[in-house]
Amino acid sequence: MKNIFYLIIIFSFTLLNAQKSSNNSYSIEYEFVTTLGKTFKNNAVLKCNAKQSIYLLNKFQEKDQDIIDENDDTVIHKNFKSIDSYISINLISKTIYSTGNVDDKIYKVNETFPKMNWELSEKKEDTKKINNYLCNKATLKFRGRNYVAWYTTKIPISFGPWKFTGLPGLILEIYDTTKTYRWTATKIKFPVTEKIDFEIVKKIKLSEITLKEFVTKLDDERKRRNDIMKKRLPKGVQIESSTSTNHSIELKYEWEKK
Repeated sequence: MKNIFYLIIIFSFTLLNAQKSSNNSYSIEYEFVTTLGKTFKNNAVLKCNAKQSIYLLNKFQEKDQDIIDENDDTVIHKNFKSIDSYISINLISKTIYSTGNVDDKIYKVNETFPKMNWELSEKKEDTKKINNYLCNKATLKFRGRNYVAWYTTKIPISFGPWKFTGLPGLILEIYDTTKTYRWTATKIKFPVTEKIDFEIVKKIKLSEITLKEFVTKLDDERKRRNDIMKKRLPKGVQIESSTSTNHSIELKYEWEKK
């Protein structure tokens, strides 16, 4: 009888935690670091419950900058604008909506929910504490990059920064193996009392396109910029092709040939 009573208490406690996670929302602040020649740090916020999430990345402040190519000393003048980007995920409808810009034009991008085949480590040494939460290690191969993630089952929310989903707990840190992109949680708030608009991206009045259409526009713009730079170079001088200068988080897509 004692064992049965104990099991009932454990089950009730687990159910209560699941209900809390489902009915309440979390707000997680991340430090997002990119290393592309230079190191850039940005602030990102993920707000989520058990079913939906909204991710906001604060991009660079507007400024003019001359970038010198390390190989041939070519000076490229660029203007960085402060454009916040959103990613909205709905686990019920299996959809992702995001905002993205191509040559100063912002689009609303929709895509079918991508499949993420996580590999969960069972090694005892593959644990560490982040923000006082014990985290477990998982790895992922996704769209051309290999990732290492640290997630905590103490927060049974299947979300993380950017588009990452599918783990049995909240992702508190994740980075690709080249250390080009890294997200680390710096602050966790629960419960969130404010009303969160998880549909904000769908409501934004922008031209809506598919992810495939958006990637095509990015490739076209990259090629256009390369063509302009080629025309400005002295005769006989060459630059790398557009494919080799792709520094996007996503390098390959499901529809592309292997």
